[in-house]
Amino acid sequence: MVKRFRYVFLVLALLMPASFTSAAFTAAELTSLQQFPTAVAVLDDASTQLAYMIIFSDTTNRTTIDSAWSNYLNAVLNISKAEAYLLDVDPVTDGGTFANRAAAVALANTAVNAAITNLNTLHTNFTSLASVTGCGGGKCIIDCTAGITTAGSCGAGGVNTFRNFASNGATHTNTAITALTAFNQVLTYASPNSPWYPQVLGPHGDFDDAVFDMAQAVNETATGLQGTRQAWDWVTNGESAYSGPALYNASTPCDAVGGSELMGFCRLIVRMGGNIMLTMTSTIRIYGLIPDNQAADYPGLQREDAMSAVQLIAQQYEGLYSKQSGGNQSRTHQHPGIPYHYDNLGSDSWIPLTAAMTTRPVARALFFTAWHQLTMTAWRRSDGSGWNSFKFTGTDQNDATLQSLRTTESQTSTRGKLNDPNGPPVTALYP
Repeated sequence: MVKRFRYVFLVLALLMPASFTSAAFTAAELTSLQQFPTAVAVLDDASTQLAYMIIFSDTTNRTTIDSAWSNYLNAVLNISKAEAYLLDVDPVTDGGTFANRAAAVALANTAVNAAITNLNTLHTNFTSLASVTGCGGGKCIIDCTAGITTAGSCGAGGVNTFRNFASNGATHTNTAITALTAFNQVLTYASPNSPWYPQVLGPHGDFDDAVFDMAQAVNETATGLQGTRQAWDWVTNGESAYSGPALYNASTPCDAVGGSELMGFCRLIVRMGGNIMLTMTSTIRIYGLIPDNQAADYPGLQREDAMSAVQLIAQQYEGLYSKQSGGNQSRTHQHPGIPYHYDNLGSDSWIPLTAAMTTRPVARALFFTAWHQLTMTAWRRSDGSGWNSFKFTGTDQNDATLQSLRTTESQTSTRGKLNDPNGPPVTALYP
């Protein structure tokens, strides 16, 4: 692999005539790449349903839940790899780029197909868990017709039961499969750049290292959750079962009256699944400038494909690194960013799970290794991606140089300035 030196390209771009047209993803490729944010969003919904089900894991449903947990994480890893390959960055080695673009695209297609295989199996897992004969010929958990019971399987009025979670998970997974299947593997994606390449962020950042860090953040989080899954598998570890909820809270499924060790696993998956979704979505939207082709996620915000480049980038970074779910740190006031989730890991997961590990030596070793990946290592990568996107080095710190770069138009005179919030919408920038 070879490293691209984006600053060198940036200087060359400034010297090019205004009529020079940047190679970029085509409009058809843009439409195809928009399937990734769609798949990632619904896959996060599926993981949340899985987390709710883990509260009620027992010896009857353990094997199927274990398979679903593993297949979800393998799908995540394959989708993340596909994104990086399509941005011409090797997510496995050192963030280098490919001398042969066709080889990178082929790897992306392979990763997409592997993710679809993972999701098909995950869909089978969810379907089995929702079936009355899905676990050894019997129900995976008891059913209730109404009320909240001490058996921990029902919500108020029978809503949000274990089987409903499984059915919802199957629906979300099927939507993710449909999205990834719609990704066009015939297109060449020959020019893996946004129309603003190389003036992407900062205006000078290390594009390749930033994408690589994003992919590694997903890898560390998913791998850490695989380790957590192994710590949860009390049967394989030869240890006692974890405690379930005494009473089930239907309005907040990860909560349990009186506390629960399995509640810690539930909250951990919900928070880390959210981190994975944020990271993968930001990777494709920030570095590829691939907007969501759906209506605005939040009231009062315009569609992403109607935003200028700087609006799309700013909104993604603001959500990714927002500390709070409300207040003035987040424009949307709804989706908390990665720091918010990490701030709440202590009370949500650390306390109940470390208490559970005191009598489980096998799980304890697995859990603490996984916890290190989920926190220190994954956060270092996601935080590093932000720094790499905006860092300035050497002569770039000269004020006159920075001002020149910030006000320079794109590689064609009709595209306006990158940092102009009133510039043309992202989709208008593509050939």
